[in-house]
Amino acid sequence: MSANNQILIEYQNSKYFIIDKDIESNNDEGYLVGNAKTLEQAVKIANKYQEDNEVEYGLAIKLPKKKGGNIYAKNKNSKENKEN
Repeated sequence: MSANNQILIEYQNSKYFIIDKDIESNNDEGYLVGNAKTLEQAVKIANKYQEDNEVEYGLAIKLPKKKGGNIYAKNKNSKENKEN
C-alpha cells in the first residue's frame, strides 16, 4: 500500500506549519503535524515525523514571496553582489 503523502512546511502569520498532505487529493487540506517559530525548528519536527511515519514524497517548503522575488533572494544592489 502506498502512502501518497508529502510533508509540507508552510510559512503563515509568522509561524511555520508542518502539514502531512495527501498528494492525490485536489484540496489544500492535510493533517497538522505541528508548528514552529523558525524554519530550522520546523525542519527538525518534519524530520522526526518522517522517522516515525511513512512519507512517500518527502518534504516541500513553501515560503512567501516579496514583491520582485523570493524573501530569501539577495538584493541586487547589496555590497555582496557588487563587483570590485
